[in-house]
Amino acid sequence: MKSFEKKVRIISNRDLKHGRFILSFSDKQIAGAASPGQFLMVKVSRGLFPLLRRPFSIHNCSGKDGRIDVLYEVKGPGSRLLSQYPPGRVLEVVGPLGNGFSLPEKGRGVILVAGGMGAAPLFFLASRLAAEKSKRRIYALLGACGKNRLCRPAEFAAAGCSVKLSTDDGSCGSAGYVSGLLDSFLNSPGIIPSAYIIYACGPRPMLQATAFVAGKFGVPGYCSLEAHMACGIGACMGCVIPVRSEGGREAYKRVCHDGPVFSLQEPDWGKM
Repeated sequence: MKSFEKKVRIISNRDLKHGRFILSFSDKQIAGAASPGQFLMVKVSRGLFPLLRRPFSIHNCSGKDGRIDVLYEVKGPGSRLLSQYPPGRVLEVVGPLGNGFSLPEKGRGVILVAGGMGAAPLFFLASRLAAEKSKRRIYALLGACGKNRLCRPAEFAAAGCSVKLSTDDGSCGSAGYVSGLLDSFLNSPGIIPSAYIIYACGPRPMLQATAFVAGKFGVPGYCSLEAHMACGIGACMGCVIPVRSEGGREAYKRVCHDGPVFSLQEPDWGKM
């Protein structure tokens, strides 16, 4: 895995409304090395505040022209500062970092399960799978607390996914959690769970519920974990999570270095 430390110039920083933005820049080396599920560490300030780089998953990228898209939500001072930057602003970026998703074997159907902003890294995977131009069935199950929080369903559909929606408040799609939507989907007539693989990203309770449903139906899968990171390269040990180990021994892994992608059954969800 090769990563680069670069100064890049913002091409656009588009406001998607409801506190979400897509920032785009171009770098052929980073784009050429990136795979779905990997992330970037971005220095959002030229000064001392915020001091640390911020981790952002790669939302999409093109190896041809080097364009990289980062979908982010304004949550704190770092992302708020980033949202104010105009085209032409120079950013310091390190990436791609982490281990990405293992692509599915030929012919296996794919179920993408996203909770809110968990759709960010999954769209890159959807785009990569669509580029195969195979007859693979790809379903995108997108969930959120309400209609305005659903993340880019039209774009997933345009990428060739069959999109199914759920909202906690019932304002759009099925009422309830996206893990419940997954359960209903795998229990649908004509669906053979063993013919699919799950890729999930979102809040940890949602991922825990998704792992439970996947285990219930015997469906293999992967999850991309979100975590606060100080370094992004595994040195500071600030993003460790408990994982299942042989013999029941206590074990931990670093989200940035060993992940952010893990098997759905690898994290010890009960201890997180």
